Amino acid sequence: MCPAKSTDLGDEGYTASLTDWHELLQLTAPDPTCGVVFVRGDFPGIPESMLARAQIRDDADFKGILGTRLYPPQAADDLHLGERIAQGWVNFKWPYAQYDLKRKDEPWDASTGTLEELSFVRDGTYFHVIRIRWGRGSTISDYGANTRDAPPEKTSLKIKYGGTVHFGCTCSNGLAPDQDNFRVTIPRNKDGSFTRLNCSSSYYRTRLEMQLFIDGVPRQLPEAPSSNACTEIDLTSVHEVELIRHQATVIVSTYALRGYDDDSETVEPRHFDDLANHLGIDNQSPNMTDRLWTALCSTNYDSPEAVELSCVGRTVEQIMSVASVPFAEAVRDEVRGDAEGAGEVGEVAERALVHNIITPQYVDVQSAL
Repeated sequence: MCPAKSTDLGDEGYTASLTDWHELLQLTAPDPTCGVVFVRGDFPGIPESMLARAQIRDDADFKGILGTRLYPPQAADDLHLGERIAQGWVNFKWPYAQYDLKRKDEPWDASTGTLEELSFVRDGTYFHVIRIRWGRGSTISDYGANTRDAPPEKTSLKIKYGGTVHFGCTCSNGLAPDQDNFRVTIPRNKDGSFTRLNCSSSYYRTRLEMQLFIDGVPRQLPEAPSSNACTEIDLTSVHEVELIRHQATVIVSTYALRGYDDDSETVEPRHFDDLANHLGIDNQSPNMTDRLWTALCSTNYDSPEAVELSCVGRTVEQIMSVASVPFAEAVRDEVRGDAEGAGEVGEVAERALVHNIITPQYVDVQSAL
């Protein structure tokens, strides 16, 4: 039996936790008062309860998760997730998964399609990217003269976006959600459009901001009624997505926890500038997480020994539940207004980033190594 676990990712103190099936469990953000605030789905906030949900696939939408996922199939010809083809990490840091798409009551015939998912965090925003390709392979008739001018074959599916959420902090973790007042608005963007949904918690002075894009076009989100004196609020919406055979459809959804008075927009063009460098998928990127280990082994980054040591090192990090091992870095201290201490070189110890943010950490370093 696999151990209970969640898939945790983050950047600059902002984190997200996913189930083993790429479903969103919670978001966290730094907070000046509580230290950390979170938003979770409609389930008890007990860590063990969250981990149990992390292991169970939710085909019927009974787990109370939030995020973006396929709408549970209602008819025999509805598309839904089949077998998982691949699962792993991009740059040892960002979770990726690929699934077959199949009809509800039909066996997989290798022609229905695939669904790919990638998640990452940037500038305090959680990005969930879904790429759907309906139809697989080709036949001679696909390129025949008689079908070249024929209209493309189309179908559609539904996605479920958002969910029922509640806010909390480190003090309320493991307890029942607090009574809260929620205010839901759809503010105007800088370009004059209304595509963002904000849900503000008056108790925690924090807001959840959500946006949805399908093939680059933002979707209008329905405004849920504001609620008073309750513990949770339903921000669920269902959207129909048109698919064209043999063409990819890309769905990008974003979720961000912001300060109560922070009026910045979740998604701006800068979020997609130099994205390959942020994800660390380029060998020249300083964000490539395995460089710490390969630098200890060989100056030749592509050598087999360097790759092997990197894999071992990242595995040890996973066992120790940290995302980076502390190391000393020589830095030059620049003390303004004090010429005597300026320009000195000192050793600064980098901190380890706790990887598992669901449960408390108990690490026995000796047994881990």
